[in-house]
Amino acid sequence: MSSSLASLEDVDVEDVKEGVHQRISPATEETLQEIFHDIDRDHNGKLEVVELKEALNRLGLPGDSHAYISDLLKQYDRNHDGSIDWEEYRRYVVRKERIIRRTFQKLDEDGSGSISADELTKALRKLWMSVSSEDAERMVGLLDADHNGQISLDEFRRFVYLLPESLVTPTNIVYALVDSSDWIEGVELRLCMTPPKQPFQRLLAGGIAGMASRAAVAPFERMRTMYMADRTQTSMAGCAHNMWKDGGVRGLFKGNLATILKVAPQTAIQFAVYDTITDAMLRSMASVESASGIHPSKQLSRWQHLLAGCAAGAAATVVTYPMETLRTHMALGGQSYRQCLADVLQAHGHRGLYKGFTSGVMSSAVSNGLGFASYETGLSFYRHFSAGASPAPAERGIIAGVAATIVMAAIQPLEVIMRRMQVQGKEGFPVKYANVWHCAYRIVAEEGMASFWRGSLCSFAKVAPSIAAVRFTYEALIQSWGVGGLRKYRVHEPENPSDLPPLV
Repeated sequence: MSSSLASLEDVDVEDVKEGVHQRISPATEETLQEIFHDIDRDHNGKLEVVELKEALNRLGLPGDSHAYISDLLKQYDRNHDGSIDWEEYRRYVVRKERIIRRTFQKLDEDGSGSISADELTKALRKLWMSVSSEDAERMVGLLDADHNGQISLDEFRRFVYLLPESLVTPTNIVYALVDSSDWIEGVELRLCMTPPKQPFQRLLAGGIAGMASRAAVAPFERMRTMYMADRTQTSMAGCAHNMWKDGGVRGLFKGNLATILKVAPQTAIQFAVYDTITDAMLRSMASVESASGIHPSKQLSRWQHLLAGCAAGAAATVVTYPMETLRTHMALGGQSYRQCLADVLQAHGHRGLYKGFTSGVMSSAVSNGLGFASYETGLSFYRHFSAGASPAPAERGIIAGVAATIVMAAIQPLEVIMRRMQVQGKEGFPVKYANVWHCAYRIVAEEGMASFWRGSLCSFAKVAPSIAAVRFTYEALIQSWGVGGLRKYRVHEPENPSDLPPLV
């Protein structure tokens, strides 16, 4: 067996696809029936929620998680009666039989037909995870029903069949086993460990989500920019007319390439930094609380979400701010990105790409901090009123869109200041402001407080669907890829669904 990580991942390329029909032997059929009847404690021919919870808890899986039970039922329960009958069970597990067998064979290095603690240790090293021999023995013991010190194929099946479909990949299976053995023994310090590829998957999902959403709302984005930066724009209809005059359909999307080039890395960085910081906070809390003999926390406070969101927004802006400046210049009539860049560099040097940078960082930090905190609060209220159930990606998108609308109303003044600072010195926009504070003072003195909310209608029309689309796409992608593993089921649900996160 190859020692590379790829050797463990290459077994699931074609086997996880819907519709792969497998033939199983009578012996395997008998084994599947035995596993089914072992879970079906009342022998009524159906696996009900109570029986699923009991089976999950025996294996260290999140049996008390409403979201986990819901995901299991989605992949099994075809008639939506809230239970799993034999035919439903068989249909799913037969489809997964090939990937389970091949993953088992990869772990069973000596081909003995069983997995030892030593073989598990070697597999985990290939995943860049070091465990002690005691840890490996505990993992074997979790699945070793006949107590022979080995994991047989049947024992392996019992565990994998109770994983959500998105986690039925070789790497995720192994990490789920590590997580479950730790959890059932009360060892929670590895709670935030994830496969090495998952940070990249979060970056990729964030980038794809950002590009898709901004392409859809590009005309509103340009109209919003023109409204905030150019005080001569007095109506949405007039602004739309000017956009059309500036190139027809292409004029509606002018500056959108810079928007996508900016938003793709920006959104990717925002989600990746936010998730990294919240994971680090959870790990730190678990370490301190476990050392103190306290049961580790499963949730962060709203203030912690706010802090992580602020850091994510600031980090993304630092990286992408030059593209934001070019996008603003293009939206106000620039002929090409190359020409806009040349004009900015000629007039102001490299510092010209960072005009309004202070207000830009402040705006991004505040909006992202409030946005992530508001979104997490919305999730808490959703769980409160849905008996602890976790929202689907589409529902998460709606929650994010509502939260974004509220936040946008609060941070619009910072956006207006940033746009004014970015374009001053451009032809038709004389230099009027010495700094951010001077800009704010002159806007209030010359145009009144209402000017801070210029273009707010098109801002709301653009921001709410855009953020909703970003969140929906991101959640759908990471859910389908199994990002977060079992951890997402353990840390995002309060033990009592009616409990909302504390403020401190």
